[in-house]
Amino acid sequence: MPYDIIKRSCKQSDGSKGTHVVVKKQADGKTEQVSCHTSEEKAKSAVRAKHAHEGKTMKITRKQLSQMIKEEKNKLLKEGFLITDLISDAAKALSAGEAGTLEGLAVKISDALMPENELRAWENLFDAMIDAAYAVEERDDPSGY
Repeated sequence: MPYDIIKRSCKQSDGSKGTHVVVKKQADGKTEQVSCHTSEEKAKSAVRAKHAHEGKTMKITRKQLSQMIKEEKNKLLKEGFLITDLISDAAKALSAGEAGTLEGLAVKISDALMPENELRAWENLFDAMIDAAYAVEERDDPSGY
């Protein structure tokens, strides 16, 4: 299927604005928007990916699909518990003014599987907690040692 890139305002799936649209040419000459991107380079990457996967289909049984869904569900549940544990540990570290521990937890949260905007929000939260912990350390020990 042929794809084109058109520069125009669009709305991405997460609600943010985009500037380049990937469209699929239809047999009747019309085009259908396939995706929205923030740059021409990202749109080109999307077209390359679509061409790379064209014609490649995989047939699976219902049992295989069920197994794949169960595995993905377990991964997501595991991530949910990981986040809960990290937040609990972060609260303890913040209470104790342990900025170094918070920095380590912030690295772990960046490895979590979640949407980019949600991940960014968690990273911002951890950055704020790290700043607060350093402020507590500085208040408790103004000499800097």
